[in-house]
Amino acid sequence: MLFIDDYTCYTSVWVLPDMKTKTCSSAYKSLQGRVDSMGYEVKQFQCDNGREVYDNKIFRRVLTACGTTYEPCPRFTHHKNGVAKLMIQTITGKARSMMIDSHEPLFSWGEAVNTAVYLHQQTPNEGLTKRDDHDSYQARYPTPYEMLQAFDKPSHDSDGSEISYTAPFHHLRQFGCYPCRHIPEP
Repeated sequence: MLFIDDYTCYTSVWVLPDMKTKTCSSAYKSLQGRVDSMGYEVKQFQCDNGREVYDNKIFRRVLTACGTTYEPCPRFTHHKNGVAKLMIQTITGKARSMMIDSHEPLFSWGEAVNTAVYLHQQTPNEGLTKRDDHDSYQARYPTPYEMLQAFDKPSHDSDGSEISYTAPFHHLRQFGCYPCRHIPEP
């Protein structure tokens, strides 16, 4: 299950065992808890017209409890959900490429999808840097991760130095590489 923030293009993914109502509702509750802990709120939930997954009493009750409005796409207008469809295609393409390159077994698919989403969040997005909202606001951060971290936060310290919201990259390794623990000598 893929969730995309419309403003920052930040993507969150949950690898679920099935697409039943209770499983999807618990994934959304988990997302809502993460968003609340960051100090933000979900105002609107837009999705395809999935009757079994989203358009039911249980899921709508969860949205109502969180104060989120529900907006499904009209029937037979899949192009209105194009951002999500394109993101799913992008993420699965990246995950598939990593799986093929690393010769990992199929049970590693969930980890490949999580890694693809993580890498996508750190990748510069041309849509963010070229965005010019109605109020002439130009995004100063090129990645979804930086946009989310820097949203409504100061760009400079009290002494005038610029604050960096970039993610560290020293921990990245090739997907599927042999892991080993480095234990320093005493």
